[in-house]
Amino acid sequence: MDPDHPLRKRIGELSRRDQATLFLCIITLPLAIALLQALLFLVIIPAEIPPDLVWLSYGNPTVSGMFLSSYFHSITDLRHLYANYAATLIVMTLIAVMFVIVMPAYGITIPRRFVNRSFLSFFLVLPFWIAAVSLYFHPVFPEARWAVGFSGIVAALLGFAFLLILRVTYTVMLRNRCAGRETVFTLIVGALFIAIVPSWIMLSEIGGTVNVFAHIAGYSFGLLVPALLGLRE
Repeated sequence: MDPDHPLRKRIGELSRRDQATLFLCIITLPLAIALLQALLFLVIIPAEIPPDLVWLSYGNPTVSGMFLSSYFHSITDLRHLYANYAATLIVMTLIAVMFVIVMPAYGITIPRRFVNRSFLSFFLVLPFWIAAVSLYFHPVFPEARWAVGFSGIVAALLGFAFLLILRVTYTVMLRNRCAGRETVFTLIVGALFIAIVPSWIMLSEIGGTVNVFAHIAGYSFGLLVPALLGLRE
């Protein structure tokens, strides 16, 4: 890489504060999932709190279950839990690198309000949307009794990360005076790829044990809601 390349220069200029921010962005969410799962094992199950209050029950949905089902995992499906940990680490690493390294390297700033509103929508509003979509599509997998797992929110974070990448690509191309047909074509192709390919991959899992519709609901939410919030900034 060219020594004067913006990314290389930015990496060389990272302060201890930047490094700490990068580290905290990556580990905070997986650590929170681990703590919530420990709460399930150590408090909720021993206290015999009804599962309907914690997980989304298709037979008896509750408001608390609709919200908390996106944060707790089945105690009998460790593979699902580990997969969520890995996916969360990967996606949060991508988001952190975009915010701490890539965007500052190109002088791209995003209002703090936009970031705060986006993440609040992921963690406070999205769980209810995922639950509503899961309940609506439950007839597709009638044998399922519960819906649990963080993967819907991870899918939203992935959509958000792709949105940031699209923003950086657009800004860099304009600064390099690539405006014109090439820029428009590249952005259209990139937007179509981001909108279609991940959803197509998710849809290919229909028929298995994965709640495909929760993933698609989360992914589309992560793409569209931050984009709409950004229009107001």
